[in-house]
Amino acid sequence: MVGRSNTTNVGGAAAQEGISYQNRVAAWFAVRILAEEATVQDAAVVSAREAVRVLNNQYLAGTVAYTSVIVAEQTALQGRRGEGDSGKTPPG
Repeated sequence: MVGRSNTTNVGGAAAQEGISYQNRVAAWFAVRILAEEATVQDAAVVSAREAVRVLNNQYLAGTVAYTSVIVAEQTALQGRRGEGDSGKTPPG
């Protein structure tokens, strides 16, 4: 009977090691996905800021209504708020 429990312990240790490896791989993929999301979010914020700048210049030139500037500013603000929480919109 001693040999049998020894085999069970070895099998259990191997199973635990396999689960641990799977958890490490899953964590690595999660970190990689979050990093990619952060890069996309940063690019979106930069684009939104540029849109505000362009629309503000167009407003000053008299070619667009100020409401266009306001909408662009709201979009840029939402993007900046989303920087800290992976793009989730704030409650409310």
